[in-house]
Amino acid sequence: MKITAHILFLILIFSQSELNAQPGKFDSVVVHGINQIYNIQFDKAEKTFRGLVANYPKHPAGRFFLAMIDWWKIRLNTGSEEYDDIFYQKLEDVIYFCEELLDEDSENVDALFFLGGSIGFRGRLNIMRESWLKAADDGREALPIVEEAALLDPDNLDVQLGFGIYNY
Repeated sequence: MKITAHILFLILIFSQSELNAQPGKFDSVVVHGINQIYNIQFDKAEKTFRGLVANYPKHPAGRFFLAMIDWWKIRLNTGSEEYDDIFYQKLEDVIYFCEELLDEDSENVDALFFLGGSIGFRGRLNIMRESWLKAADDGREALPIVEEAALLDPDNLDVQLGFGIYNY
């Protein structure tokens, strides 16, 4: 019995240290992938964010940033609608995924943030494509979601950045 208790204790310690180590690694992978997007290394960014989805399957960031690759492809050639459909599809995947996470935990700040962000970016593309009513509806839907995330975690820098971009 003591051996079982010691093994259980060691598993808990190592799993806890693994959990504590993940945010730094997670953040560095996200930043690396974002830099790849900004450097127009879309294939590398896709591999990075697919790895993020595989390694952190319960976090919406990987899915969201896979959509952001297409956002930047759209931004580089705004006259083309070549990537619009795939962008909308990827955003819908993020939205669905976040809603599933929120069904499990209605106070999941990451799910709220990426849900609001996905709806917001859908609205941004609707603005670019002059779908004014759709864009307004997306804005109406997204803002309260991000506001809820801010109420739950007012020190969350990602949420604060989202408001900064919105208010800019």
